Amino acid sequence: MKKYYGLFDLQLDDFKPGIVGTNHNDVEAIGAERAYTLSQADEESASENMTDKEMLEEYGYEVREITEKEYNQISNDQRSGLLTTTTL
Repeated sequence: MKKYYGLFDLQLDDFKPGIVGTNHNDVEAIGAERAYTLSQADEESASENMTDKEMLEEYGYEVREITEKEYNQISNDQRSGLLTTTTL
């Protein structure tokens, strides 16, 4: 039976759009790269010496097993980043 994985954001209590796969290690590596890239804007950016798992833990992400239906929904999710609105 095929397994599916998604990157879960613990702070937002939701999966990150488009970050899914059928290999746990691949999703972990993609998530860690995303966390590292985002950390470069921080005053104290992440260390390149951290493992992928450590990087995800540090920035509040974890790889979770998901269903095929969830995989399809998350992989087709067009949301990206945070949206802000202004009322005039």
